[in-house]
Amino acid sequence: MLPLESSQGVMDLSRLLCHLFSFLISILLLEIPTLASGKFSVIGPTEPIQVSVGEVAELPCHLSPTQSAEHMEVVWFQSTRLVHLYRDGEDHLRDQDQDYKERTELVKDSLASGNVTLKIRDARLLDEGNYKCHFEDDFHLEEADVMLRVSGEEAKPVLVSWMIVFIVYITAFWVLTLSFFVWIILRYQEHLTQTGPWLWEINGILVVTWSYEIGIAMYFLWILLRCQGFSHTEESDKLDWMDWVAFLISLFLPWRMTVTLLTLFKGLCCCKIKGCCELSERNPRTSPNNL
Repeated sequence: MLPLESSQGVMDLSRLLCHLFSFLISILLLEIPTLASGKFSVIGPTEPIQVSVGEVAELPCHLSPTQSAEHMEVVWFQSTRLVHLYRDGEDHLRDQDQDYKERTELVKDSLASGNVTLKIRDARLLDEGNYKCHFEDDFHLEEADVMLRVSGEEAKPVLVSWMIVFIVYITAFWVLTLSFFVWIILRYQEHLTQTGPWLWEINGILVVTWSYEIGIAMYFLWILLRCQGFSHTEESDKLDWMDWVAFLISLFLPWRMTVTLLTLFKGLCCCKIKGCCELSERNPRTSPNNL
């Protein structure tokens, strides 16, 4: 009986050891993906990155512990805007925000060591803010913040005075108009001297050309003021001396209708802008910034 009992105990012990060994193997198999994934954290600079307008901003961050980021997805965000996307070993910029088009570059030379630097060319004041550097692989994801500060002033576009542009326009228009009439007279000289109805034809041509001139001039001035952004300044509260000169000249020159309309149109725009600004100051809820 003793040998049977001892052999039974050995068998029970062996079964227990087998179950324990199977349990340990299962635990190890479950841990293998986690070990292979290599948990990491993303570390960014502790101080803001300082650049001036027009310079190249370099935003760095790196993985800790050191490991390759070539197989990872790296995404740079600024607020809700997509700045740069790196995935499957290449850049994907189709959904990139328009403000960053053709201005970003991800430095790939140091991806194998876990260092990722985003370059933003031609830095602008609107680029300033907090950026997020996001890393993700099949098992883990982390991100870090990078602050960018942009100093300086952006160059303002040079706008030609509307009066200069108008003078050039009206001069060119009347040169072309007079050239056209000279060509008509020279071509139909005999016909014009023999009949009288040509006066009515000339009158109709004048009406058409004047209408065309006024329409083009009004449209051009609208575009010019729109390019200036309808900026409201103290100078726009009243007509400047050039406006008064243009108004007086319009009383005597053949193209007085166009100059008068342009001068009055500019004045009405300034008055309208002033009224909108005063209304916004009185009622902040109607301000465009609050809409």
